[in-house]
Amino acid sequence: VRFEGPYAQTELARIYGEVHFVWSVDYTDEGQNSEWLLPNRIYEGSFFSTPSIAKRGSAVGGWVAEKGAGLVVDDPVDDTVRMLSALTPHDYRLLEQRVHDIDTRALAFDHDACRAIVAALGTGGGFVADCATVKAPATR
Repeated sequence: VRFEGPYAQTELARIYGEVHFVWSVDYTDEGQNSEWLLPNRIYEGSFFSTPSIAKRGSAVGGWVAEKGAGLVVDDPVDDTVRMLSALTPHDYRLLEQRVHDIDTRALAFDHDACRAIVAALGTGGGFVADCATVKAPATR
């Protein structure tokens, strides 16, 4: 585990390309918001085919389990150590493939979805929106 400070969105492909898992267990507001939040890192990591580690019983754990997008643990320390110790390269490639197979429209807005939201919001009151095209990684 390493912390390298702030990052720019343009660095996400490199960052997620350098890690095997996204730690998606949240203790910031344990027993409250942490149980039902869906953090950006599951969408970002999944967009770049990186599996998550999530806690069973939380909303993110349910999302990861439903999508087959990583490891779901009861005890974030003991279960993670046990699961990672038993994980084979073949098992990891299967997890990575499941994450890769998630439709990117479930992870990020494409240009058409962005335009539809802007149209639904309207342009009244001087609101102006710019829909930058979201591009999937070249490997997708």
